[in-house]
This record gives sequence, C-alpha cells and structure tokens, in this order.
Amino acid sequence: MLETIFCCLLNTIFLGTFNLYNGLAQGPGQWSVKEVGSCDVQYPSNLYLSQATVNTTADQYDGVMNLPYGIDNTFSMTLYYTKLDADRPDTRALSQSFGQFLYRFTVNTDRGQCRLAAETHPFYFPVPRNNYKFDDYVYKYQDYHLPTVGIYGTYKVNAYLVRGQQIHGCSLLTVQFK
Repeated sequence: MLETIFCCLLNTIFLGTFNLYNGLAQGPGQWSVKEVGSCDVQYPSNLYLSQATVNTTADQYDGVMNLPYGIDNTFSMTLYYTKLDADRPDTRALSQSFGQFLYRFTVNTDRGQCRLAAETHPFYFPVPRNNYKFDDYVYKYQDYHLPTVGIYGTYKVNAYLVRGQQIHGCSLLTVQFK
C-alpha cells in the first residue's frame, strides 16, 4: 500500500515542476532523487524513508508511516517546492485532494505510472488506519514514463498530508532534473 502512495508522491513531485516553474530553462534530461530526509516537526503520520542507489536508472527505498486516522477524501497533499539552484531560494506550492493525488497515477492515466505498484502491492482508498511499512521498493525512473523534457534544477520538496488546516504528516525529498 505504502509503495503506491510513495510512487504517486514521486510522480507528483516530478511533474509538479512543470506547473510551478513553467518558463524557466527546460530541455532534455533525467529525473533523480538526490536525498530523502525527515521533516523538522514530528507529526502523527510522517513518512520516514531511506534510499539506496541501485544503478543510474533506479533507486531502492524503504519506508514507514503510521496512519492513526487512515486517509480519506477529507485529506489533501500539499507540496512546497524550493528551487535550490535559483539566484535566491524560490518557493512555490501545489495542493490537491488525496483521492485525486492517488487516482491520477494509478487509474486515470494512459501510461499508468503507478498502476504496477498498485497492482503489485494491495491498494485501497480510503486508506485504512494502520502502521505501514515497505522494504526494497525499487523505483525505476524509466518504467514510470516520466517526461524526458523538464525544468532544469534541484528542488527541495516538503510534502505535507493535510486535513482541513491541520498538518498530519510530512516527508522531505530533494529531487533533480538535469
């Protein structure tokens, strides 16, 4: 289950740069996750990740997340991007309901970027309350039909699980397109 959520998170982060930074230098390249980390604040549903590089086209992830309330349509995913290689830090935000966030990459897509993750790892929405864990999830960048043209840069992304005005969870990733 958590593999599918993580797959959707990565794809949303990568593709979100087009909406937020359109007009900046773009061209052919490749996506990568440079670093995963922990948020400064401990929320009840933080996503804790570790990363290992498999090769130049894939990374392996382990993760754990406690969902004491589960996740339903009252939750949203809010991403705060900071473009690190700009003249000065350039922070922008993107938000969408959690159901749309998952549906976009698992069902409602020609390419089914995360459909394989959803089919391989049992997936339900709404997500039931539980402690979730995944080990050895290999994310092969080329298998997810990511655009080969992107907005060049390195982005620090704080991903927040939000219900109403309250933050319930957080994850921190640094991604790059070059």
